[in-house]
Amino acid sequence: MRAGFRRPYTGKVRAVIFDWAGTVVDHGCCAPAGVFVQTFAEHGLDITIEQARGPMGVHKREHVRLLLGLDAVRQQFEKRHRRPAGEADIDAIY
Repeated sequence: MRAGFRRPYTGKVRAVIFDWAGTVVDHGCCAPAGVFVQTFAEHGLDITIEQARGPMGVHKREHVRLLLGLDAVRQQFEKRHRRPAGEADIDAIY
């Protein structure tokens, strides 16, 4: 890699790039977290918005797996189904 001086651009703005999801629109990731809360509720599991936000940024299937691994959610699942959550359950929620 070559070191050296590079003159900064000082002309007119030519482009602006926004990360729309969570930066300009929906600050705080309310929409995706709300979808997790709603989807888990459809499967008889109550999760909080804070729990849903915890794994934000990972692939959504892994997000479901991580949420099912939370003590409170795991206990709800096991009480409801009398067994631990498995791959088929992750797929069903995903």
